Amino acid sequence: MIGGSTERPRVLWITDEPPDHSLGGGNIRQAHLVAGLGRVAEVCLLVMGEVADAQVRESVARVIEVPTRPLPGPRNKTARRLLDLWLALAARGPWEVALTARRRRRLRRIVAHMAPGYDVVVVSHLTMAGLLPRHRANQWVIQLHHVSSAKAAQERVLAPGRRQAWILTREVAKARRFERWVVGAFDMVIAVSDEDADLLTAGTAPGMPSRLVTVPNGVDTDRYRPSSLPEEARIVMTGSLGYGPNLDGAVWFCENVFPLVRRHTPEATLAMVGRSPAPQVRALGEREGIDIHADVPSVVPWLMQARVTVVPLRVGTGTRLKALEAMASGRPVVGTAIGLAGLGLIEGEHALVADDAATMADAVTAVLTDRSLAERLAKSGRALVEERFEWSVIADEFAEAVLAGAGGKQHGPRAIQR
Repeated sequence: MIGGSTERPRVLWITDEPPDHSLGGGNIRQAHLVAGLGRVAEVCLLVMGEVADAQVRESVARVIEVPTRPLPGPRNKTARRLLDLWLALAARGPWEVALTARRRRRLRRIVAHMAPGYDVVVVSHLTMAGLLPRHRANQWVIQLHHVSSAKAAQERVLAPGRRQAWILTREVAKARRFERWVVGAFDMVIAVSDEDADLLTAGTAPGMPSRLVTVPNGVDTDRYRPSSLPEEARIVMTGSLGYGPNLDGAVWFCENVFPLVRRHTPEATLAMVGRSPAPQVRALGEREGIDIHADVPSVVPWLMQARVTVVPLRVGTGTRLKALEAMASGRPVVGTAIGLAGLGLIEGEHALVADDAATMADAVTAVLTDRSLAERLAKSGRALVEERFEWSVIADEFAEAVLAGAGGKQHGPRAIQR
């Protein structure tokens, strides 16, 4: 009930990443959270691109698709350097915001016409923050799937030269300023983890954290179910293989970790499974023991065949759905601290954590060769996701938090504790 009315609240959801249960992390997260809102509210989905998931369409009252094209990339090294300089010196916002300005311009008139008719407007990603109007009578919510300033700071540590480090230093500052504006301007900010929430509110005015809510990522524990661990020394890495952090992690693992694993366990194989592999990832498939499986309809068969799943990310905030899917499938997980951040897991009980190549190789080898260790990690990981990360529960709590301030209610949302 909103404002004394028995009518369902009306929610406008705006995104430039179509919700989809079968695509990448952001697509999957939105698909489940939109469904949660659709159970208690009348939701209109305004999306750049096409919604191909019939289940998503059925979960909302209306879908409006705005045609779009993939963002163009630089054609050569000179164009890349010129773009970098423009982003560092002339662009007003962080990279992801500056590069998507044309998409926001296409949406702005539609949003200005539609938004006043809704109780709540939810926008996904920092890219859509600029659609926030100066004057509004309804509640505006933004969900941030990662913290851009923190990602840029991590990339700066890995920068191969002074020019890249200088560009990333400027990016950190730009992203931090923009994030502070977002936290102060929106009625509610949704973070993916408590760690992200702390990063977003660091240095803000007192009271700012009260408008920030943590809504974790989750997993469908019916779709991802445990099965017997295989004896074969099979390693799997899943994810969008054209996405920068995954690309970096894949190359680092294949060049620095996998050869050490093969030295101890020569029969070990690595399957890299996911969407749109970058050319660098496809090239890794030419190495002995490594196979690339692109654009598969489901990662479930590869998880079932795996003895261990690796999450070797060196860049990233938020939480990784690939880790949750592996644990839900009863597969031991070995990852970096960044790759497994935000899940509240206990190292050595739910997963093994290693940040250097030699330690990670030892951890992977231990799981491949020690069945009791592998089975203990698999059992504990599954128990963790069942307790904390079931999508249906998270989506319902998300809907409750988002709608708490609709219809003129004065109290703030409660934080979702995990």
